[in-house]
Amino acid sequence: MMLGEPHYVETDSFRTSGGEEDSWAFSLSSGQRMAILLQVPYEVAIIYGDPPALLPILGELGLSSDDVRLHPFPVPFEHK
Repeated sequence: MMLGEPHYVETDSFRTSGGEEDSWAFSLSSGQRMAILLQVPYEVAIIYGDPPALLPILGELGLSSDDVRLHPFPVPFEHK
């Protein structure tokens, strides 16, 4: 999958992690939605999925779950 031009670019560093962030959002053929956020200065991409099933998204991106470039976030903290 080629991402093409970002669907949204945030340049206000007060709204980002300290620099430009590029974003893409797609609906997969399965109906799953995905978003990619690229933190440009850090060369870090964050992948989001709804539902949060990672394997179909990785398949669409041409990545495998054992790709050494992937680092999962720790389990998120939910305030109740």
